[in-house]
Amino acid sequence: MSDNLENVENYRIIIFNKPEHKTITPKSGDNAGKQVGLLTFRGFHPEYVENSDQKFVSTWYQINCFNENSFPLAEILADGMAVSVSGKVKEDSYTTSDGEVKKSLTINAKKILLDLLQPGIKGITFEKAQKDNTYMKNK
Repeated sequence: MSDNLENVENYRIIIFNKPEHKTITPKSGDNAGKQVGLLTFRGFHPEYVENSDQKFVSTWYQINCFNENSFPLAEILADGMAVSVSGKVKEDSYTTSDGEVKKSLTINAKKILLDLLQPGIKGITFEKAQKDNTYMKNK
């Protein structure tokens, strides 16, 4: 069972572990049977809870981005880094080996933004795009 929930815009996600870039071959959709690149990582969205023993409650997501301009981000993004993600949220249900029904949330990202003023940023490497205006074509 799969339900498309909503679009999120500039949704704050804290990265858990190292993002990776890999090549996959989808079985369905527009790219079925074709090899495509995928930037993927797990992360959580912390929400402050007032008047509770817990200060934060987190919702966990799998973030997937098929935009080829995102692939170099696998080397820049790091565990614990905060990013803002925009895209479509998808919910899937699955049954564990114990028979328990659980849900998993995935954001298919159209945009990933990095706050350069967050603590822990030590540097970033940038290479200006060639005159073909590649960046402008992907807006």
